[in-house]
Amino acid sequence: MHLSKNCPDRSFAILEGRDAIGGTWDLFRYPGIRSDSDMHTLGFAFKPWTHEKSIADAPAILDYLHETASEYGIEKLIRYNHRVTRIEWDSATARWTVTVRKDDTETLQMQCRFLYMCTGYYSYTDPYQPEFPGRDTFKGPVFHPQFWPEGLDYKGKSTVVIGSGATAVTIIPAIRAILDSPDLKLDGFIGPGHVSTVIGLRPYGFIARDHGKPVVVSGFEPLDVLQGAQMILRQLAEGRSEVENQYMRVVREQGNPLALEAIAEQALRRGTGARGLRAILEEVLLNTMYELPGRSDVGSVMIDAETVRLASADASL
Repeated sequence: MHLSKNCPDRSFAILEGRDAIGGTWDLFRYPGIRSDSDMHTLGFAFKPWTHEKSIADAPAILDYLHETASEYGIEKLIRYNHRVTRIEWDSATARWTVTVRKDDTETLQMQCRFLYMCTGYYSYTDPYQPEFPGRDTFKGPVFHPQFWPEGLDYKGKSTVVIGSGATAVTIIPAIRAILDSPDLKLDGFIGPGHVSTVIGLRPYGFIARDHGKPVVVSGFEPLDVLQGAQMILRQLAEGRSEVENQYMRVVREQGNPLALEAIAEQALRRGTGARGLRAILEEVLLNTMYELPGRSDVGSVMIDAETVRLASADASL
């Protein structure tokens, strides 16, 4: 849009390796997939995000992308099924030569003076998957959420989620709904280590407290995951349902107070308007109480499914 408007004398090409736009929001189909940052910030400045939810699910984001691309005439400029296989720079001519595989049947070369790569930091076809001893003898399905099987029926089955980062945060709200199902039999959860460095252990309390399922926050190395599974089995054998921390070298029970204080600071500064952090707090930090050390005006932040409020030490806020 900016090139068409500000540089009308310049030609450009948009190459898309897949047959559709949307990237993550079109490719990933696991339950609960949504953004991990507010869409008011991630949305386009020339077409602000106006949806009622700032932490939006994939279908809403995909609709937004299609609407924007169509409205500004971008969609018709995209060359689908054009996969870049090689890029070379020639200093003598000050040009890039881009080798492209079209429709997996034809190889093309294109030249340009400026090259902007929007490839992301992961592979669509080969995401990182740790090796777990015995995986090949496991009788149930094992898969990466990037390749979520269509029509997968996981109700009434024992399930383990080994998650990290934003994917785990988006899956967990869906897990809450699953746990509420009377038909489901699920034995325990391995919680995401990276997210837990900020939020700590308490957000997982509802799983152990309300549903009687053990939770172990684990690191990502194979030995971390194996020890996390062992800790879950020990809880099951002993008839316990608690939130335990295997990733003690990084994760603390209270999480990162400075990061949590920054969240509260933003909420105080921006209030609860549409562009504030209310929706983020409501959707991501449900049923959580955080103490905020070093703040005289805020004793804690209480978040539940209905309200978000900052409680001062004298309860005057």
